[in-house]
Amino acid sequence: GWSYWHSYQSPLPYLLGRETAEEYVERDVPSIYVYEYVNRHLSPRDRILLLNDASQFYSRVPTLYSFTVEGEALLLERTEEGVLRRLKESGITHVLLNYNGLAPLPGVAPRRGVYFFLDQGFQQRHLEPIYARNNVTLYRLRSS
Repeated sequence: GWSYWHSYQSPLPYLLGRETAEEYVERDVPSIYVYEYVNRHLSPRDRILLLNDASQFYSRVPTLYSFTVEGEALLLERTEEGVLRRLKESGITHVLLNYNGLAPLPGVAPRRGVYFFLDQGFQQRHLEPIYARNNVTLYRLRSS
């Protein structure tokens, strides 16, 4: 499986045509295949909340990176209802959750809203998984 803790690998196989651009990029961007899916199947009317993923430049669909002012407000919500309200206000139709390396950071205050997205009950009630690869899952918000 994919891990953030990988060692340097030469780009030679890509340069010699022995691997695709996606395979080369996958080494550092496990979500690359999910973005390919997004670009093929979603429209510019959709908007994706990115959790634990900062590779939004691969998406042709509008995104909301979780470490923006708007994303932070959503993830600081203390109730499920508050999170759902903020998702609706932000026009979020999908959630991309990158499970790779997901762990609390020392000295960083946890954003309570993140835990709702990790909760199986919340996922069953509000999120429909539509594509997953490399421990990255794209969910459709059920209320969309």
